[in-house]
Amino acid sequence: MADAAAGPFDRLPRLDGEILLDAASRAADSIDQGHIVTRTPGAVLRPGSVGDIAKMVRFCADRGIKVSARGEGHTTYGQSLNDNGLVIEMRALKRIHRIGPQGADVDGGVLWTELMTAAFARGLTPPLFTGYTELTIAGTLSVGGASPGAGSRGLQIDHVQELEVVTGRGEVLVCSADRHADLFKAALGGLGQCGIIVRAKLDLVPAQPEMRTYQFTYPTGDGAVGDLRTLTERGEVLGAYLTWAPAATSFVGQLIISVPVTPGSPPDGEHLLRGLSQPRPPPRPST
Repeated sequence: MADAAAGPFDRLPRLDGEILLDAASRAADSIDQGHIVTRTPGAVLRPGSVGDIAKMVRFCADRGIKVSARGEGHTTYGQSLNDNGLVIEMRALKRIHRIGPQGADVDGGVLWTELMTAAFARGLTPPLFTGYTELTIAGTLSVGGASPGAGSRGLQIDHVQELEVVTGRGEVLVCSADRHADLFKAALGGLGQCGIIVRAKLDLVPAQPEMRTYQFTYPTGDGAVGDLRTLTERGEVLGAYLTWAPAATSFVGQLIISVPVTPGSPPDGEHLLRGLSQPRPPPRPST
């Protein structure tokens, strides 16, 4: 805890973690990935437990103090920031409690790349990843968790079994499709406005030991979007997505296609890529 509490953050409850009131800690949580909006909180909580979050949410609710949960700070327009309120650094809670065929049980502050690494060591993987995996699990579940080329697999929030949520009243509730279902639905994709996700149980599936990727480059957007639509409608590849990069007076598109490789039975590239507008590129194997 800071040396001296001041202003609205006096008479703090006893915590397992710490409240930081110094200028440097508050400034570190005053900007996000967008670097457009700056808002300086009055205090920063580094929780030592879920109980710390619940206590401080109740404390702030009683005093009319704003609360923001912050993972890796990858919001783009100040959504994880506030002026003179409390910012909760969710990365302080980052324990992986269990991994197995029935799924993963993790703290909300765990990064997807940390879960991916731990699960793959057991031959498992989450069904979907966002394009960037250095993000907290609670963070992407709060916004939906869109995966490039996911197709019929949906969003990350479609693969959640159970959540532990701290509500705006400071209650700690376990919710699922069958228990506190309204809270479960509201917290998933709720932008952090319906509670703070502090723990999650997630689906895991068998991991593919090897993938083959194909990359196409397009000078214009029409061919790229048409080929992506063709692949998506067929549903024969695991993932397909587009990236764009500036080039001279326009943009160059790149289509990336991922196909699982079964040992001893490589994918039939000619069949999978039939009818696309680009010449066949050489396969780029990756693991």
